[in-house]
Amino acid sequence: RIRTGSSVGISTLLRRAAHEGWKGLEFLSGIPGSVGGAITMNAGTHLGETVGRVRRVEAYSLLSFSDTPKVFENEQLQFKYRANLFLEKGSVVNYVEWEIEKADPSEVKALIDQTLARRKASQPVELPSCGSVFKNPKSSGLSAWQVIDKLGLRGFQVGQAQFSEKHSNFIVNLGQATAYDVRSLIELAKRRAHLELNILLEEEVIYLGDTP
Repeated sequence: RIRTGSSVGISTLLRRAAHEGWKGLEFLSGIPGSVGGAITMNAGTHLGETVGRVRRVEAYSLLSFSDTPKVFENEQLQFKYRANLFLEKGSVVNYVEWEIEKADPSEVKALIDQTLARRKASQPVELPSCGSVFKNPKSSGLSAWQVIDKLGLRGFQVGQAQFSEKHSNFIVNLGQATAYDVRSLIELAKRRAHLELNILLEEEVIYLGDTP
């Protein structure tokens, strides 16, 4: 096992994994953000999800005055698609323990590089974005990007925010996009998906502050 602080960036963790020969974390390749974010959202790719490798989480509650961390292990580590079921509102992840396999560093680096290359080829990493916008509506049998495409919204933009031409479940910033531009696209897709396809789209993104 390895133990990491929650503020460690995913890219930093993967660089260390490649150097040390820590195999098993390649599924995080290309995911922006931190270890704490990966726990909170059960981050994942086509290779797997956080739930498959995390073995212990230590967190503090900002809603209590206790300086004793809460520890979650084994069956307490309950996750679902892009969410966790064990952290209370107001919790802050402190440390995480991961189960890894020891391997040749060159093998681990090659796996990470291959995954990054695949993501760069299929996702708009050349422009700012907040990653995947919607969860896949699994009951519909469609991926979120397929829903966006069925609505004819690939490439559609409001202001400087656009459903990416490269991967339509990404909203990219073409230069001067505002939060209002991004939220307008999200609400448009949700409304039309419901009215035209009877599909309920649910955001992966989490809003901070007041919403329009």
